[in-house]
Amino acid sequence: MWLPRLNRGGRRPAKQSISHGTYKQGLTSVKAIAVIISAGKWAQLNGHISGGYDAMSSLLSSSEPPDAVFVANNLMTVGALRCLADRGVDVPREMGVVGFDELPWADLIRPSLTTVAQPTYELGRMAARLLVDRIASPAAEPATVVLPAELRPRQSSAP
Repeated sequence: MWLPRLNRGGRRPAKQSISHGTYKQGLTSVKAIAVIISAGKWAQLNGHISGGYDAMSSLLSSSEPPDAVFVANNLMTVGALRCLADRGVDVPREMGVVGFDELPWADLIRPSLTTVAQPTYELGRMAARLLVDRIASPAAEPATVVLPAELRPRQSSAP
C-alpha cells in the first residue's frame, strides 16, 4: 500500500477535482514516495486478503496513521476494506481508499471504490504482439511499451 499524507489536522479540502494532470503528477512524484517509504509509511505483506488486512492494521496502529491508502491489488483491497470495517473507520470520511485494477464490484460496494484501471485487454494484446516479434527477430532490441492507466474516481476517495 502506498500512503499519501493528506490533511491530518482536520477536514480535507472542501472539493478537490481529480484530473489527469494532478494524477500524473502524483504518480511521478518519486521524491514524495521515497520520503513516505523512508519515514516508515509503507506497509507491504503478502498480496492476498490477509496481507491487505495485516498491512492496514499495522498502518492504523502507527503513531501517525494515514488519511488515505493506495492498495496494490484486488485481494489486498478486500483485506484493507475488511480491516477498516472491523475497526469502525469511516471510508471516505476518515480514510480514503483507492484500489489498483478495475474491479467488477467496485461500484457495487458502499462507498463505491475508486480504482486505477489498467487496460488489461490491450496489455494482453501487446504482450502477444511483442512475443511474436521476439520469436520472429530474437536479436532485435527489446521494446518498451507504456500503456495508459485510467483513474476512476468514486465515493471511497471523496473529500
